[in-house]
Order: sequence, then structure tokens, then C-alpha cells
Amino acid sequence: MEKYKGNRTRKESSPKRKPSLIIIGLIGTIVLLGSATLAFNLGQNIRENKVEEARMTQVVEAATAQAISPIQVDENLLKHIVRFWSLDEAEKEQQGAYSYGSCTGLITDTKKANKFNTDYVETKIATARHCVKSTDDTITIAMPNGEIFSGSIYDEQALSPTLEDDASIIVTITSLPIVWEKLESLAYNPISLSSEVPSIGETVTVCGYPSVVQSYEKFATIFCRSTTITGTDDGFITTTLPLSGGDSGGPWINSSNQVFAVSRGGNALDETNLTGYGLPITP
Repeated sequence: MEKYKGNRTRKESSPKRKPSLIIIGLIGTIVLLGSATLAFNLGQNIRENKVEEARMTQVVEAATAQAISPIQVDENLLKHIVRFWSLDEAEKEQQGAYSYGSCTGLITDTKKANKFNTDYVETKIATARHCVKSTDDTITIAMPNGEIFSGSIYDEQALSPTLEDDASIIVTITSLPIVWEKLESLAYNPISLSSEVPSIGETVTVCGYPSVVQSYEKFATIFCRSTTITGTDDGFITTTLPLSGGDSGGPWINSSNQVFAVSRGGNALDETNLTGYGLPITP
């Protein structure tokens, strides 16, 4: 009788396991469907980002192709145009690429200095105020030749009236003495700034490191584009050149190779209104 009861017990317990198998199967199906949906959405986002980046690149390149009488930018001036980030390492990693979160700046002067018996290197960079978080920020700077150095901002000088919480500025940064060997060649070729805005219709050159045409690397190529001045708008200087992330702070250069403004921003995403805005310089 006990053997019979034992068999009976096993027969009765079998059906109890079936719902568990069904539930496990349903969970597995849900997980598979969820993974497939996630993979599809991720792939879709990647495709959309690539399409958008390609479209923005075409917009910038189209504007460049339409430029008339390109100005030959002075080689010495080009050496002073740098990329910089006011992001810490964690933020850089989160961004996933050095192409994003960067701005353009122009080294106007650099020199050796000493304060409280401490040697350091002092460098002045013209850029846009929105590119700098605060005057106690530490920034990383990449030069056109691939050299990289860091510095701490301790002073800011406005070069234009404040326009919508922005302005052209010169920030002064301090770096360790070892940085001097990277900057010494620039010390003997300071850059002059001009407060004269070219006339409407005059051809100028805008230089920068636009994110949409850069690879995902620390070092990139300066992208200089010719355009024409179209006027002013609430204090901003305007052109028909679209500007994108990374261009901010880049120099606007006249036919005499003088810098008269820095990039504020533009409408690179709006093909019906390709307007670039510059912050004037009043040294």
C-alpha cells in the first residue's frame, strides 16, 4: 500500500510542475522579445544619429562650397587656434568622444611668470563666455600640432558687451613650467585683435573645430570656412555660415588676417535659416 501511495503521490505532483514550465517559457519569451526590441531601438538610434551627423556635415560642406574668394589664413594665426574642454575626466568618458563638449579658442599671448617665488606659464585665450564654466575651472587644451596641456583659469576679461548672457572674452590660465616648451614658439608671435567689423557683403573666414566634421579622437583638423557678413542682430554679427557644436569661441578673421569676433552659435540644423552669430571684439 505504501508503494501504491508513493506512486500516487508522484502522479499527483506531475501536473503541479507544468505551470512552472509554462511560466518559465513565458518569461523567456518576454526576455527575448525585450532584448530584440532593445537591440532594434539601439540600432535605430545609431542609424538616426549617423544620418543626422551626415546631414549636418553636408550642410557645413555645402556652405563651404558656396563660399566666394576664400581668404588665405596666415599660418602663424592657425598655430594659435586650439580646442579645449572644461570637462573633467568623468564627463569626458560619459560624453564618449573628445569631439563633443569641446570649444575653440585663440591663444593671443603666452609668457613665463613668477608669483610668490613660484614659476608658472601664463596663457591668454580668446573665446566665448559660454565655453567656460567658471573662473576657477581647469581646462584641457589641444594644439593643432597634437600637443596637449592643462591649465587653471584665474581671470576673465570681457571683450564685448554681454549679449544674451554671452560675450567674447579672454581667459587667463596658469600652467606648470614644463608647459613652456610646448608654447614657447607662440610667445614670439602674439595675435592682434581688431574692433572694426567688416562691412556687409565683405568676405571673412571663420575657423573652428565643428563636432559634425570631426572624428571621435582628441586631435582634429582646424576647419576654416569663408563667408560674407550679412549684418548685425541685437549686437551679434551675422553671416550665412551655419555653426555647430565645437565651433563656439572660434575666431572670425578679416581680409587683413585680424581677428574681429568669435563664434557664438548658429542654426546648423535649420536648412531654411543658415545664420551664424559672432560676438564682436572691442580690445
